[in-house]
Amino acid sequence: MAHKESVQNDDIRQWLSGERFIWTNSERVGYGYRNRLEDVMLVQFLVNGAFRAGKKIYNWHSKNVPAELVIDGKFGGKTWKAIKMWQEMMINVVVDGMISPSDGTKALTPRQGQIYTILTLNVYYRDGFPVYYQDISSDPTMRPELAVHLMKLGAW
Repeated sequence: MAHKESVQNDDIRQWLSGERFIWTNSERVGYGYRNRLEDVMLVQFLVNGAFRAGKKIYNWHSKNVPAELVIDGKFGGKTWKAIKMWQEMMINVVVDGMISPSDGTKALTPRQGQIYTILTLNVYYRDGFPVYYQDISSDPTMRPELAVHLMKLGAW
């Protein structure tokens, strides 16, 4: 289930401007995987936020950014396409349309040696909206169902 994970890797901490945690899914999100509602909702939320941050920080053109995903916890074609589009824009990220969880100890995936996509989503979201990063439930785009789930886990 979506949760906050402590960061024990210096590279990750540096990318996140010293933050000591990341927001991550518990299981892989993508086609062919058991897609937990809260994990998919978190991924959809972070994908939307990362693209909004790209537009805000780097003036990405609207044509290069997909329409905001409906944060409904259902993995489908639009979520897959947005994830792939994000991965294609990043450097040293596996482009496979899925999001693996990170435990905060390693920046690179064990098989491909590439940066975890969930980390890039955290970095962009944090850079674009630092005021919300500590308590993402304060972001006006946060779905109440996801906020309640994270509060039950004691994420803040």
